[in-house]
Amino acid sequence: MQGNLRLGRVESLQMPRTLSRSIAVAILLAFIPVAQATDGIDEGLLWQIDHAEADEPSYLFGTIHSADERVLDLPDAVETAFDNAQRYRFELDFADLLEDPAMMRMFYLDGRTLPDKLDEALWERTRQAAAKVGLAEETLPRMRPWALATIMSVPDEDPTEILDYQLFERAQAREASVEGLETLDEQLGIFDDLPLEQQIAMLERAVEYVEEDRVQELYEKMVSLYLDGDLAGLVRVAEEHPALPGLEDQEAFMRRLVVERNQIMVTRMDADLRTGGTFIAIGALHLPGEQGSIRLLEGRGYTVSRVD
Repeated sequence: MQGNLRLGRVESLQMPRTLSRSIAVAILLAFIPVAQATDGIDEGLLWQIDHAEADEPSYLFGTIHSADERVLDLPDAVETAFDNAQRYRFELDFADLLEDPAMMRMFYLDGRTLPDKLDEALWERTRQAAAKVGLAEETLPRMRPWALATIMSVPDEDPTEILDYQLFERAQAREASVEGLETLDEQLGIFDDLPLEQQIAMLERAVEYVEEDRVQELYEKMVSLYLDGDLAGLVRVAEEHPALPGLEDQEAFMRRLVVERNQIMVTRMDADLRTGGTFIAIGALHLPGEQGSIRLLEGRGYTVSRVD
């Protein structure tokens, strides 16, 4: 399926198409490697959710924000759960995503520039790394450090081809209830609220990964683990590749990026799950852990069981 993400306000910045695609992938927080211990939830991507009030089960599917053909070739059990659903919930409402005014959080719009925030050596390394991954140099000065770091941390894929977007389009075609569990402003705010020094540390880490040709390597490793349904492996990779140097910073970042988001999403999916017949697709790293979505749902009285 081919989607159509119009650039809207973002187009007014005259960004090259490659950059706009990268942004659309980056905002999904796909490969910002932050996770928590699995709490015994070591494998499994599809989970059945039952509740005494629900007339029929719902399903929770862990995704990876990838356009890899192997990822898009869904198991029969996932296809069945999707086809039998009456309503669909995703991390974001992908409709007209690039027209969302929240996209502007990624840019300096008040005269400040990225080179003003970096020392000369890091700015030069950033320029070279950005060129290496195909980002146009004229777009760089207006980007905030966290935004550029996120873009350089993921492969350049067409956002309309990633698994989450494909599922979203299929759900819309069924003329069913389709909603996002978060807003783009909420997601980007996690990064935008970081102190400048942490944003710069995040950018420097991303530049290092580009310089060392580790972005694609990390991506392929995560895709391989995902295809095996290996949540413990995904968590292990996330722990080995922290987004922010320094344990204290990393733990605080993890609370906002994973734990608090899990709590928000579970709260917002609760009413639909009590009705039943809901298919929910969120990033696989939101499933495991003591504060992961599965344990949080169990704490609300749901029975959650893995679908083999």
